[in-house]
This record gives sequence, C-alpha cells and structure tokens, in this order.
Amino acid sequence: MVGFQNHGPADSRREDLTMLGSESCLRTCESAVLRVWRSFELPSDQPVVVAFSGGGDSTALLLALTRLTQAGRPLSAVAPIAVHLDHNLDRDSASRCLRARAIAQQLGVRFLWRRCHQQELATNDGPSRSTEALARETRYRFLERVRKLVGGSAILTAHHRQDQLETLLLRLSRGTGLVGLGGIRPRSGRVVRPLLGLEPSVLSTIVDERGLDVCADPTNSDLRFDRNRLRQTVLPLIVAQEPHLMARAEDLAGTVRRVLPKIRHRLAAELDFRQADLSLDLRRLKELPHPLWSSALRVLHLTAGRSYPASRSAEGELQRQLNERHHGQVDCGAGWRWHADGDRLRLVEPMSPERTEPRPPPVGFAYRLTVPGKLWIPELQRHFCMAPGSPADWMFRRSSQRAGLRLPLRSGDQVVIRTRLPGDRLQPFGCSGTKKLKAVLIDSKVPRPARDTLPLLSWRDNILWVPGITIEERCRIPRADADQRSRFETSTEADRESSVWIAEWSRPPGSSASASSVRHRPYGDIDT
Repeated sequence: MVGFQNHGPADSRREDLTMLGSESCLRTCESAVLRVWRSFELPSDQPVVVAFSGGGDSTALLLALTRLTQAGRPLSAVAPIAVHLDHNLDRDSASRCLRARAIAQQLGVRFLWRRCHQQELATNDGPSRSTEALARETRYRFLERVRKLVGGSAILTAHHRQDQLETLLLRLSRGTGLVGLGGIRPRSGRVVRPLLGLEPSVLSTIVDERGLDVCADPTNSDLRFDRNRLRQTVLPLIVAQEPHLMARAEDLAGTVRRVLPKIRHRLAAELDFRQADLSLDLRRLKELPHPLWSSALRVLHLTAGRSYPASRSAEGELQRQLNERHHGQVDCGAGWRWHADGDRLRLVEPMSPERTEPRPPPVGFAYRLTVPGKLWIPELQRHFCMAPGSPADWMFRRSSQRAGLRLPLRSGDQVVIRTRLPGDRLQPFGCSGTKKLKAVLIDSKVPRPARDTLPLLSWRDNILWVPGITIEERCRIPRADADQRSRFETSTEADRESSVWIAEWSRPPGSSASASSVRHRPYGDIDT
C-alpha cells in the first residue's frame, strides 16, 4: 500500500484491562511512562504516536498508555495512536500487520499503518546492516509524518534496558568515544523512550500473563544482523554471570549524557575556542589526553552545523601530523578539513564551485558569569550584568536589553551567555511544553543570519532568556509579585537571591545605541 490506512475510531472505548497476575508489572510500566512524561513536560491534552510493531515490548507500552488515558487517570485527555510500518521484507509481514491491528482494536486504540514497496528497502546482497538501517530510517520518517498529520506531541518507542546494553556493547565492539557511551537517549527530538529504565522481563510478564497474542518478527532471529548475534549468542552468557549488567549499563549511559554538556563547555573555555573563525588553541589541544580529542573537535563541528564524528582514521591522521610537526591539514569529510598552522587549529569550510573564497563562519561565543556580576562580551561590544532585584512593571514587557527572571540562583552560581547550539530547546513564555529554539526564532521571524549571533542566557544547560523574543515560562514572575514590591524590598538578601534576578545588556558610554531606543512589547504578544 502507498499511504496509510486508518482502523478503529479514535474514541473507541477500551476494554476492562484489570486482571490479576501481572498487575504490579503493569503499574511499574505506568509509573515509568508518567515519570518520563512529567520529566519532559509533554502536553497532557494532545495525541501521541506509539511506534507499534505488535510485538511484546510495544504491546506492553500501548497497554500501559491506554490505562493511563482512561477516565480519571493522569493522561485522560491524551489520545494514543498505534502506528505500524509493514516493511514487506518477508512473506508474513502482512499477517503481522493484521495481528497488530487486532491488538490495537482490542485495546480501543486508533491504528494507522503503511506497507513499503519492495524496492524501498531492496539491496543487492540480501539482508544486511544496510537493510536494517534503511528500514529504521524509513520507519522513523513514517512515524514523524504521522505525528505531524495528527498533531501529536511525541513519538513513543518501547526501548528498554536490554536494548541499551546491546547498543553499548555494539558501539564498544566497533570503537566508540564518550558520545557513543551515552547510549540510547531517553529523548531525541520528538522521539521519547519511556521504558529505558525497565528490564525486558517486566514487559514480557505483562504480555504473557494476560495471554495477548503478540507478533514475533522472524528477522529478529536472523544471525546475519550484528544485534541479533549479540542478543542470542553473547548476551545470555554475560547476563547469566552479571545479572545486574543491564541496570549498570543504563546508569553508565545516563552519567555520560549528564556530563557531556559540561565537558564541552569546559573544553570550549580551556581551549580558547573562537567561534568567529571556528578555531581553538593548538598547544592546549595537544596537551589534552587523546580520549578527549573527539569531544574537543566535536565543539568545532557542532558549532559549524556539521555532523560529527569524522572518521577515526581522520582523527588519527591529525594526531600523527601534530605529533611530528606544528602544522598540518586533514580532510575530515564532505570537503571540510582541519587546518593547523601556528598556534591555532581551524575547521575550514569547503568551497562551492561558484565561490573563490570560503564563506565566513557565523560569529558566536560562550562566556561564564559568576552572579551577581558584570561581563564584557567583545563580539557584541556590550556589557552583560546580572543581579538580584525586585518585581517591576517593565518586567512584563518583552525587551532585547533586559529581563526579570524568577530563579533559584545563589551568589557564586554561574550562568552562561552564549550563542545557540544544535538541539537547543526551551519552554517559551505562555507555552505548556518545550519547543525547539530554531522553531521559536522562525516563528518570531528572526532573519537566518541573526539567529547564529543572538545572545542567549542559560543556566544548567537550560535557556532562560532569548532577548527580544521570549523568556523561559518557568522563569516568569507572577503579576501578583509586582503588586507586592514592599514584601521583596524588605526581604533578606538570601530571599532575593532565590527569587527575582535582573539580566541586562548595556553599551559602553558614548555608544550611539541605548536601551531606551528599544521598543518594548508585552510578553503576552508572543506567538505560541
């Protein structure tokens, strides 16, 4: 089939799913879904897409979600939609699609599906890793297409702890760095994985004891796939000896994901990273332990909007050249190259056929400020200062020069003033959920060249203020506070530090522009 089919009304009533036996496992699954839902602040009044193969894991996820969306439950206003892609890689794929539809109908959930043309996933050498990767890419494209069509807030998948362990072991076997050790992320854009913290036995208990006729994908037993070989031949032996290995793998991945942003910020500062010419201090780079080189080079690539990592051979060649001399040039993929000359290592953009000179990279920066305090930003030729304050009427108007924020800051804490990074998100003023910063800037009609130079205020990797555009919703000052100024004016210093803070830009004396020339608008005018 081209396109997709719809089976089952969206408002079908679910069957009574209360049964004995696996109830505790199902409650554990529900708690995991709710915990992730609240952690990522997903809307509780929008549809959600569930990647539904009809197998045991996705069936357990769909079952838990249907319980949570029953009347009187926390997600009663959420409409789950089971979405199935028939890859058409074997002759039984159509029957599995029909079985998946039957399970969804049994649970009273809307079911959408599509069947791939055979040539979409065809390769010249039969099943291989390329077939597996192409099927995955096609599946996620379809899921995203459906999500946009139905106005869904997220795509839920049923990845669990064993999937996390398999991913880490596969990456280790092929060679990986810190980013690879971060494993499967609980959230990647719109894709959310609420069951990563659960053992697969929890999910299988839910399905087995309820007698649900789930699908078994025969490709999962094909030992030509690396993951299948690991799952069926290696993993049982390892887990038998180390039964807590899955939990430890998830803990390791979570720790790496938490520390990676801090490592990158610290590396950018230690290596005198300059976004203006995409360069860093070569001497300091050479002093780093080699395992940190990948993270240091990633800073350059991410800032330029390029994917990373480059090939391991390219990184090794760069290290070899720099060990032998103080200059060198290495192709790091897609025409980009690392160029070491003198005391700087630069990431150089490829020239297009119609250009004779490289396009100048966007000018950006990242600076830390200990609050309360004042900092000079040379790229903007402005001072930035941040200090405790009291609620005032001007704080309820949008400004590119200053903002009032409610924050649990203390004297000595550090904030970061920086330009945007790939994947930046925030919850704009007046919004119930988070949005990509890129989408916020596009909606606000910020010109493309200006987006890369816009200064952002962030704290603990959360964007607090986009000057002239919005503040973080969770930092808003209730209007009631503005009517009770005397209470703040008489409070202790510690109280002020943990409540209202004023962030402000200022130009040096004699500058032609001034804060008074900026037009202020109510934050309520922001399109959300």
